[in-house]
Amino acid sequence: RVVDNIGGKSPDLFLRHYLLLYSKKIMKRDIYAEIKGKYRTREQAIAFVDDLSKFSTLYSYLVRETDFEGQNKEILNVLFDDLALLNVDTQNIYLLAILYQFYSEKTKVDLEKIENAARLSETLSFRWITCGRNAQDLESIYQQAASMVMDKETPEDNFEEAQRLILDSLPSDQEFQSALQNAIIKSNRRGQYILRKIDEWQNGDTSSYVLMDPTKLHLEHIAPQRPALESDWKSRMKGELNYREVIYRIGNMMLLR
Repeated sequence: RVVDNIGGKSPDLFLRHYLLLYSKKIMKRDIYAEIKGKYRTREQAIAFVDDLSKFSTLYSYLVRETDFEGQNKEILNVLFDDLALLNVDTQNIYLLAILYQFYSEKTKVDLEKIENAARLSETLSFRWITCGRNAQDLESIYQQAASMVMDKETPEDNFEEAQRLILDSLPSDQEFQSALQNAIIKSNRRGQYILRKIDEWQNGDTSSYVLMDPTKLHLEHIAPQRPALESDWKSRMKGELNYREVIYRIGNMMLLR
């Protein structure tokens, strides 16, 4: 059931994210040693497997094996689809804790908190990778925020405190803008994500059209990645060396059906 829930994702990755909800640092090579040392009796092992089943059900929303249903489903599904497109796994540590606290029990469902956490995670992850910052530092931020939300020692859910930690960790507007202007974007998924976000922001709610599903959109390079030998694209772009960079700038990309 756990393997089915996480779809194509690595079981090691899910196990590590689950363990990081309760431990500060777990390396991939230490996952099974940690489990073996922590769950020693039959009763502990059965309780552990039950826990994995419950958390993998929540994880299935993060890896997009399962869609949200009911109230706010459109907003949440679009949000979590965009998060998955970023291809940043470490945000799932925090969002797993959020879903556990605010979606695992019907009496405790809080869709507003889930939406706010997802939007802020999207902002942090996108700015972080655009600015080229250290991935381990990003994981530490999400792990620390998850620990706050999972903390059973305090009567409140610590949601605002966790959100504040993430907000305070954002790269500045100036750093982000400079990084985006100079970004070399070789991932079609990332280029498409950026152009979709710009398009949605420019058109707002008054747009006369809606962008197609990402699977039906194509990212096209205006100055081509592989120009014909007889073309003058490279001379127009100030030479071979400059051309290799220009073709992967966001300004050289557009979305087509």
